[in-house]
Amino acid sequence: MKKTLLFIIISIIMTSLFGCSRDLEKSKSNIILSQDFGDQKIYDEKLDFAKDTTVMEFIESNLDVKTENGFIDSINGIKSEYSQENKLGWFYYINGNLAQVSPYDYYLKPGDDVVWDYHTWENEIYITSIIGSYPKNFTNGYNGKKLKTEILYSKKFKKDTDELYDYLKNNGADDLVKKDINEGYYNDEKINTVFIGTWSEISKIQNIKDVYNDKKGELFFEIENKVKALDCSKNIAKEFKKAAVIASLPKGYSSLSNIWIVTGNSDEMIKKALNILYENPEKIKAKFSAIITEDEIFNIPMIK
Repeated sequence: MKKTLLFIIISIIMTSLFGCSRDLEKSKSNIILSQDFGDQKIYDEKLDFAKDTTVMEFIESNLDVKTENGFIDSINGIKSEYSQENKLGWFYYINGNLAQVSPYDYYLKPGDDVVWDYHTWENEIYITSIIGSYPKNFTNGYNGKKLKTEILYSKKFKKDTDELYDYLKNNGADDLVKKDINEGYYNDEKINTVFIGTWSEISKIQNIKDVYNDKKGELFFEIENKVKALDCSKNIAKEFKKAAVIASLPKGYSSLSNIWIVTGNSDEMIKKALNILYENPEKIKAKFSAIITEDEIFNIPMIK
């Protein structure tokens, strides 16, 4: 009888420990809610989650989420719309990449940044790569898979490139190389590429040229004598005499590797943009892309 009772007690203890183990193995994830392609940040918290937690479980346990037929109907009272007049919905990004599976199927990894942005999807506007989770794009990757990153830079920005290289290395970007932009570029979709240079140098890169000239491409700026911020319909929303741009775009359809661009029409502003990346990355948190001026940082695409 005593042996039977002891066995039952041990079984209860083991069951309790096993049941609690999922709760004991806690990690943190940063969840951000934003609107209009990163124009407004409306929620930003680092929260605990247990092992084997999906994005859907994570947001349902921390936010006011309503669903309909398995789809997100609203988050914190902001409701999706689908009509002839409006097509508005919630899209989520993991460490800067548009998620490739539903939130029911993505299991969080320690340190993941989860950005939910509420924006229009009229006119086939799909932005699949954003800068607002930096440096997680390079240090964490998507679904726990960090990619090699190459930095191609113009010689006049070597000092700042060295600072950026050290910052990324110290924050977990293990496989990292840097080289002169004049050494040439091969579009390898297995790695990330960061281009640093004036627009006259960077605009020669074929991938960038193609997206820049594409009305449905993911670059929302123009650079001639001035730097022009575009809205989501690619109309000019604002012009700047002197500015830099930080932007990202995917290397290919459904690709998890990205091209990052740090460019502009002023060496001074390009250096300022680089300084933000290695000293004050919080300044671009939740932004889709950014235009940096002497006084402000503007999100693009810009909302008029």
